[in-house]
Amino acid sequence: SPILAAKGGTAMADAVAFVAQVKGALGGIAGGGDSLDSAALGTVVELAEAQASAREASCAKTLETCLRTILCEYLSSSSGTEADEEAAWQRVSILLDSTLWLLGQEKVAHNAFMLLLEDLAEEASLTLCEKLFQYIETKKPEVLAVGKNRLYLLRTCNKLLKRLSREDNPLLCGRLLILVATLLPLSERSGVNLAGGFDIDNRTEFAELEQGCTDESGRLVDVDLYNSLWRVQGLLGNPPLILESTNWPGFESGLRRVLEAFDRTSTKQGSAPQDLSAASHDAQSLKYSTSPNLLGLQLHDASFKCAYLFQALAVLSYLRVELPLKKPPATQSRDERALRQRQADAIPRLEAAVEASLKKFAPRVTLELIRTFIQREKHWILWKKVGRKAGEEGAKAVKCPPLEREALPEDLEMFKERKDALAEATATKKGAAVKRKRASMTGFSKNQVKLGNEDLDRLWNISSDNHECLDFEDQEKVPKMSELVQRVVNQAQLDSGVDEADKLMCDKLYCWRVKRLLAQMDCKNFIKHCDKNLERLLPEVFEELREQMPVKEEEKEEEKEEAPGTTAAAAAEEDAEMKEAGEEDEGGGAKAEENDEVKSEGEEGDPASK
Repeated sequence: SPILAAKGGTAMADAVAFVAQVKGALGGIAGGGDSLDSAALGTVVELAEAQASAREASCAKTLETCLRTILCEYLSSSSGTEADEEAAWQRVSILLDSTLWLLGQEKVAHNAFMLLLEDLAEEASLTLCEKLFQYIETKKPEVLAVGKNRLYLLRTCNKLLKRLSREDNPLLCGRLLILVATLLPLSERSGVNLAGGFDIDNRTEFAELEQGCTDESGRLVDVDLYNSLWRVQGLLGNPPLILESTNWPGFESGLRRVLEAFDRTSTKQGSAPQDLSAASHDAQSLKYSTSPNLLGLQLHDASFKCAYLFQALAVLSYLRVELPLKKPPATQSRDERALRQRQADAIPRLEAAVEASLKKFAPRVTLELIRTFIQREKHWILWKKVGRKAGEEGAKAVKCPPLEREALPEDLEMFKERKDALAEATATKKGAAVKRKRASMTGFSKNQVKLGNEDLDRLWNISSDNHECLDFEDQEKVPKMSELVQRVVNQAQLDSGVDEADKLMCDKLYCWRVKRLLAQMDCKNFIKHCDKNLERLLPEVFEELREQMPVKEEEKEEEKEEAPGTTAAAAAEEDAEMKEAGEEDEGGGAKAEENDEVKSEGEEGDPASK
């Protein structure tokens, strides 16, 4: 009706006027960050409260809608030029800082800031998106990882990654992923492959052979063994297919045939287990070679057999854990139940047979590493799909529970004697500060963590709490950037007395440490000046060092040579002289004299040329 239309038009006009007033208040704010004008933002809050009371809505929702509308206007007003992009970003950054201020005053909802980020990731140009990422990377507001804001953050980052090119913007893509990994915990469900999917794109293609096939030398190929070897490997690349009724019989019989062939070649060799470490091989292939001509060599290659059986052992271990957790369909037939029972009985036997075959040619260290890896994979699957119960009995199990937990009393028993000795020493010295010595690793048997490597085991089991490892007397700490830079500045002085070859700028390890810290502090300047030596890089990055670093004579000469206009004038003068010399050679002596007279007259008449 006309009355409702009039009311709707009035409400729309009020909303437009309200947005214009808020936009004007935000436009009066000169800077962002800590220099925000609280009086102007207080005016914004008053306007929002008045508008909310007039429309009988919440103040937080009214402000959120208004801020998103203003953001869309800022983005649509930019024409795409560099100056407009810079001006648009100034307004957008003030809008984001104002939203954080309103969030701190509890005037907007927790997801208001995340909604603005999502709108920017969808509508802003890539230049503004890069500035937005630098803004988030610098400030890292706590609101990013609070409650459901994690989902907004993941959704925003995924939208931005889809817009970016991994070829044209690899640095920004990598920094974006690092930021997400920093803000979200290790136990985040979105990053642990909760459904247990597999990468099935990496396939090993092969053509099945027919009976009577021969290799290049004319010898017959064991067709059954060849087909079984690569059929089984194809199923290992997609483990869920193994449990299907059409694939299980062929997988079981084929794997047993392959194990028999591996055992025969291992018995014929009759030597000690071979060294399978990476240092003992000049090259390693990332793909299997399925040529029938290589079948005989592959059966006698310990590295090939170890890689093949390790893959089979890992998949069988996964199936042994996954099969009991897999819920059967509601309408399961008797044959399907029987097949499921046969699979549950056969998988442990196949796993034992594969491990027994590995023992015949693989060294003990390799076997222990494989066992450790498989045991950790088992715990990983149970952590994702079963979880643990929190609180009272009967409570629902929590999948992907947090990895952080407090140390239990029984975990600290091995350190009890050391703590008592430390307390006695402190009492003896009447309260004097006593620093802990690095504990010995002898006698660690209970609750010792094994990671499959002796050095990692030793480092991991130094202390019951990794944070306590930081206060050892001989613990090396990350140096400060100012300390590293000051050493280079002191040696760069003309009266330092340090030879050029002995300076720290010639030490590759020292330069690497400085540039590594610089990459963490200011990645943009690092990329721009990383190819320079330290004496030239530091003044470019740190403005306060430009007066302290002396300018050498060589650098002054280079600056003179590279001065604008000088090079062009010298080149033009040289071309003119060469041209005159050529004319003299062609024209002879008379013409040369005439040219000299003209030249001398020009010099006398033109003081500028003179």
